[in-house]
Amino acid sequence: MFINSKVKLLVKDGDESYTIPKDYIGDIPEHIAKTWLVQMAIKSGHIVTPESKSDKALETADKKAVRTAKK
Repeated sequence: MFINSKVKLLVKDGDESYTIPKDYIGDIPEHIAKTWLVQMAIKSGHIVTPESKSDKALETADKKAVRTAKK
């Protein structure tokens, strides 16, 4: 899954730990994307999922994430 994260998360999936850095833009493994923590961050707007990897989609997603992170 391609994401734009405005928060740092440490995601645990079984014995595996996966860190999503603050201001990260890129792909994360699907099994990490399905964890409750990432799903709640998406629902809250702290992580956004751009519709594509185009500059315009990334810019739009970044603006949305910045607004949410400031709340």
